[in-house]
Amino acid sequence: MEEPQTGTPQGFGEPKEEKAGQPQDIGYPQEEKKELLRREEIKTMSKDISQLREIEAQKEKERLMALEAQKEQQRASSPPPFLPTEETLKKFETEQPKSFAPEIPEEISSSNKNVWVKIGIIAVVLLVIGGAVYWFLTMREQPAPDETEQLPVTTTTEEVVEQREEPVIPLSLFEMQSLQTLTAASIEDVPLILSQFLATDSTNTGFIRILIKDVTNNRYLGLAEFFSVFNVNTPTGLLDKLNDEFTLFAYSSNGNNRLGLAAAIEDNENLYILGKSWEPTMESDTEELFASLNEEKTKSPTSFKQTYYKKYPFRYASFSGNQFGICWSAYNYFIWTTSGESMIRTIDSLLK
Repeated sequence: MEEPQTGTPQGFGEPKEEKAGQPQDIGYPQEEKKELLRREEIKTMSKDISQLREIEAQKEKERLMALEAQKEQQRASSPPPFLPTEETLKKFETEQPKSFAPEIPEEISSSNKNVWVKIGIIAVVLLVIGGAVYWFLTMREQPAPDETEQLPVTTTTEEVVEQREEPVIPLSLFEMQSLQTLTAASIEDVPLILSQFLATDSTNTGFIRILIKDVTNNRYLGLAEFFSVFNVNTPTGLLDKLNDEFTLFAYSSNGNNRLGLAAAIEDNENLYILGKSWEPTMESDTEELFASLNEEKTKSPTSFKQTYYKKYPFRYASFSGNQFGICWSAYNYFIWTTSGESMIRTIDSLLK
């Protein structure tokens, strides 16, 4: 009798161990088998990852516990810190100022105070003395203003204010065609200024009124001052009978300027007699005045003659045949001219 054979039957492999969780081969198609295997592998990997994380967390926990135990051991081995008592703190507070600020004896402190007080007093005294000396020196160099020196300044200011006011122009005795004002800084300049004006050529025929202004005294020359400038000598009492606000003029004709003047009569008594008494020296007495006329005399008059114009008497003496000479009248006005034509034209103007 044959013994039964043990082991694996021929033609069959060793029986496979069935793994837990793996699907058994129960005749699924090949593709489905692969899908099932892949899913099982994913589940297995997830479990493995979770286990690894738990292991690492356990290790980290153990490491932290070891560090904490080490710190506790160090704390236990180190000596405890010193904690001062209340008595120690009070003692430290009372002793601390003495350790940092040395004590100063009272005698030394009081002496130092006295020294500083003395220094302050000396400094104040020196400042006061220095200020007094400086004030004395500066005030000595600047003398006080003298009241007498200030008086001319005040007077000068008043004169400047007065010069701004123009003097009143005297009224003209008859109508003029034009007006000429001659200004002189000094009385001595009047003859030259008048001579220069009379030397100018005039194309117009007629009367030009002449005003001579004294700039220094801010006034117009009167008759007496005008005669004084030219050293004209008149009979005593003649000027007293005439108004000092006279009319000085030049009559222009044929390019010549003939000088003349007219004045109102204040007192007619014996005026004609005074005029006639002046005739013998009238030429020499008015020599400087005639010098300003820029015309030479060709002959001296022998005597004065009397004539009438429109019943207006006047006397004359000729120096040349060019209507140049001396004419005067004391009828209604005192008139004095250097030509017969200017006398006639003056009478015409006064009779208007």
